[in-house]
Amino acid sequence: MHKKYHSNDPNLYKCNLCQYTTREQQLLDEHYQFRHDPNRPKDHICYVCGKTFHTSVQLEKHLISMYYSQLL
Repeated sequence: MHKKYHSNDPNLYKCNLCQYTTREQQLLDEHYQFRHDPNRPKDHICYVCGKTFHTSVQLEKHLISMYYSQLL
């Protein structure tokens, strides 16, 4: 069964850096570590401009949005 989470739900944990919400503190902690931790290494490097990213998905989105026409 699908439940829609409402933003005014007092049982939701909310990220103070983005719109992410969850019902579990542990998931919020994992979200922060994965998305916002400044000490997390950025191992994925754009070969065009040198910008670094945490994940290959972020790098791929960057390449598509910035250099799509050059990639064709």
